[in-house]
Amino acid sequence: MEKLKMVNNYTIRTTYYDRKMDEKLLTQINERFPWIISYVKSHNCLDFQTGNDPKTNRSWFSIYRGTGRILTFRSHSGKVNEICDVAEAYKELMQPDFFRNPTPDQFDTYLTKIASTEKFKRYYEDTDLVRNEGFYQTLIGRRYTFEVKDTDDFILFDKELVIGFKTKGIKDEWNKEIVDQQTLKIKQLRKTYNGELPENIKPEYGEFDFLGLNTNGDILIMELKQNDPAKTALSPIQTSYYYLQFQKLAREDDKLYQRIKAMIEQKIDYGLIDSSYKNKIPLKLSGRIIPCVIVGEDNRLSETICERYRFIRDLFLPEMKAYTCTPKEGTLVTSKNLENRMNLIIHRGADQIGGCITEISTENCKILIDFGSNLPGCKKEELTEEQVKSIIGNADAVFYTHYHSDHVGLHHLIPTNVLQYIGVGAKEVMLCKYDALRGHGDYSKQIEAIERMETYCAAKRIDVSKKGKIFVTPYFVSHSAFDAYMFLIECEGKKILHTGDFRRHGYIGKGLFPTLKKNVGEVDILITEGTMLGRSQECVISESEIQKNIIKALREHKYVFALCSSTDLDRLATFHAACKKTGRIFLVDEYQNRVLNVFTKYAGCKSDLFQFNAFKLINYRTVNVRNKLQKEGFLMPIRMSSGYLLKGMLDIYNDEKPWLIYSMWSGYAKEGKDYTNSDVINIRNLFGDRILDGTMDGVHTSGHADVETLKEVCQTVHPRIGVIPIHKDENSRYDSISGISSYFIFDEGDVDIHDIHISVK
Repeated sequence: MEKLKMVNNYTIRTTYYDRKMDEKLLTQINERFPWIISYVKSHNCLDFQTGNDPKTNRSWFSIYRGTGRILTFRSHSGKVNEICDVAEAYKELMQPDFFRNPTPDQFDTYLTKIASTEKFKRYYEDTDLVRNEGFYQTLIGRRYTFEVKDTDDFILFDKELVIGFKTKGIKDEWNKEIVDQQTLKIKQLRKTYNGELPENIKPEYGEFDFLGLNTNGDILIMELKQNDPAKTALSPIQTSYYYLQFQKLAREDDKLYQRIKAMIEQKIDYGLIDSSYKNKIPLKLSGRIIPCVIVGEDNRLSETICERYRFIRDLFLPEMKAYTCTPKEGTLVTSKNLENRMNLIIHRGADQIGGCITEISTENCKILIDFGSNLPGCKKEELTEEQVKSIIGNADAVFYTHYHSDHVGLHHLIPTNVLQYIGVGAKEVMLCKYDALRGHGDYSKQIEAIERMETYCAAKRIDVSKKGKIFVTPYFVSHSAFDAYMFLIECEGKKILHTGDFRRHGYIGKGLFPTLKKNVGEVDILITEGTMLGRSQECVISESEIQKNIIKALREHKYVFALCSSTDLDRLATFHAACKKTGRIFLVDEYQNRVLNVFTKYAGCKSDLFQFNAFKLINYRTVNVRNKLQKEGFLMPIRMSSGYLLKGMLDIYNDEKPWLIYSMWSGYAKEGKDYTNSDVINIRNLFGDRILDGTMDGVHTSGHADVETLKEVCQTVHPRIGVIPIHKDENSRYDSISGISSYFIFDEGDVDIHDIHISVK
């Protein structure tokens, strides 16, 4: 950029922004009027406005009552003027001597006269019925400068400012691209908006109301509106202009941070910003600019104005935030009427393993992730159909992470007008399961619901409502279920990672962290399973280690039955590989064979490990089958419901004692527990002590992430707002993990944070 001249050790370029005041001016104020800063701070109707213009070498220190400038100290070329400056309208209230050398007592009189003069009410009005823009400007300005609190993550460091330009011609040229962009969008607005719009909508504007800086190094551009609904609705256009301006300035000015930092430090030194913020000043600018509008009382805005605002915002500046403030303190809170507030509700799963239901919603868009039934042994009552419908409400879609019942078990109760999504392979596995159950009852409703399900694909982003409100991107995870996924959800400018059930010690688990680093990155909120939080002593081994132990067992025993999940891809692949390496027959029944065919169809194309070639058992009593099995030996996966089949086979295949591999969670086999499974115990009793037992004998490992993996996932995605642990028992705590103490944990209750309402039930 072309240089202007050097003033105050600052080189003025084509554009400039440096609002740090002349130190001589501040020294003179402190010497002549040492009371002035404390006086202003002790009067709620007053606030400071400070500034500097490097082009003219002028600095000023002004006292405002609302939007009325009631006294200004100025310097020019490093010299303080003998006479303080004041707006013309106020000069008639006091003798000229007052403005040359004001005293505290005289200032009291001055304020009394201002407050009682009718024509000044428009600059600052504070009554039970009316609070105007000047009132809120002072209230907010004070709140986020010298009244800033320890809990605040931002301050206001400047107000009523403009970016300076060397000449008007340069300004017009520099702004041309911005103005053209604004003008084009205004034309687009008029074509697409169905309601009424003002005849004249400006593409460019004057002063910024407020500039803020948060502890992340983000610049906050804040425009204040009050008592003018039309201007509120158009505020995204005005704020967009400032946003584009400051964005361009930040790109071109590599010293911007240093000057902002110097301004803040100067104001802290003179008590214009609370000293507590000094340690919170970021080390650098993040490069992110956050545009905001502030309305003093958003409850006075009609639905039409709010709808118009949101429409214009989505066109001009979708990332724009809307706030209102508390009338006494001036604390900014999310505007409930203007903002598309995000709601994140954990309906179930925070204090139990299974039964997971998570809701994420914003204006006119709502999704649910998983709608699971309670696990056997759960003491909590199952949801009724009416309760399901109440939770669903006006949801756009339900997304299932995988097909385990504690995540998908209530799918048949979802109203038919709500889309349900699941992985394409997972859908076929569910159809296999319920088709096999036809002989045990009427499952037509479940099957019909599955057939209606939509399918998603890994890494394919879904615009749920087709309006850009919520986006869902699935990514593969390793779990004890085939075709399992985690979801990256993008909503209201926030990124949420819902892990579903996952692990890294499965065959495809090695892809977990590369996926997180490449495709997910850092997020705002992490919703993660925590199954193993209460099982930290449980041994977690890889599927490869299990395979070695199974091979050893098959070499030592001719007949082996494996009690396991019939849809655990990795475990079945382990059994199949062990059979191939030992020459044993991989023996399956009709249902298991159908499931394996699905695995081969979808996973087999990715790895030979998942290409299954099993011997399908139709009649275990036929001579040919008996001869083959007795000659070669076998491993046969069985289920909890396989007791009748198992008893028949044990009567025939007993020339050598059959063994059982118990490859399931140990809890099912414990007597007298809520989660005890009698079918499991009955099957185990058939084998006496001929059992290779779960994790103890290295023939089972969890389908869930161990504690170390949970920690590393958290540290990798670095959730800015916090972590919501689900799928964990009520006595386990996520914050028991070492190394994650810096992350906020949402365990229970309701909280409003960063424009999100989080409810953990």
